Amino acid sequence: MTTEDHLARLIAGLPRSPLDDSAILDEAGRTLGIEWPDDFVAVMRDHDGVEGEVGDWNLVLRRAAELVEANTDPVMEFFPDLVIVGGDGGGEALAIHRHTHEVLLVPWIGSREDWLVLGRSFTEALQRMQSGTILDAPKWRPTT
Repeated sequence: MTTEDHLARLIAGLPRSPLDDSAILDEAGRTLGIEWPDDFVAVMRDHDGVEGEVGDWNLVLRRAAELVEANTDPVMEFFPDLVIVGGDGGGEALAIHRHTHEVLLVPWIGSREDWLVLGRSFTEALQRMQSGTILDAPKWRPTT
């Protein structure tokens, strides 16, 4: 099975909502200072701004057109080096680290000690969602 096939199987349950213009995502990346991981771009291409299940986990992805506004909110001072791309529709945000591309689950109320690393890639994070092992994810540790 190819990487693309594997990613497609992980997101098969999400409703399709094609990204109207990939330039919007490109521009958001430039503005937010992140080079989007290829697997995240692949997901956004067909699932821009969707809510659906991956395993038993509710995945909510922001629309590409909303990413800059959402990540320039004053609350983002509590999430340095992160770009919030979605969440669970409740109290947890899904973020990509600008430099390492790790995908993190971060509580809106909490501290850095509560951040969980769902994967070193968006695909790994989706695998963790699919397998139901979100809460078994390791805690994030800053690199030195």
